[in-house]
Amino acid sequence: MNEDAIDELLEIARLSRAMSFQYFKNMDKALGSDTRRYMKECLELKRLMNGDAPLTQEEYSELGFWYRGLARAMLTYVEGLLFVMRQLVIYAEERGEIRLSPGESVLVREVAYSIKPKAEK
Repeated sequence: MNEDAIDELLEIARLSRAMSFQYFKNMDKALGSDTRRYMKECLELKRLMNGDAPLTQEEYSELGFWYRGLARAMLTYVEGLLFVMRQLVIYAEERGEIRLSPGESVLVREVAYSIKPKAEK
């Protein structure tokens, strides 16, 4: 899914709960594709290397490369879905479907505040 289509779906997701769920499903599919690909490669490589003999340094290095990629893709997937979920909560509040406390609203919107110390006279 290209970026313009995602932006368009994001705007439509603001309009209704059904479109919000459709947005979530599409983002799950888009964000999860790398994770699924890395997992497939890891499993295939592990299957090819499976045996009684210990792994060679080259095999160990190759498998480690794919496992690290899988870990990065999985963390990106989780972080991306959490962002999408926060957006959907914001949209639900804007549509009047839920009410958030001021503190919850600040957290879900990731608003940062800073306090300046009072200047001394």
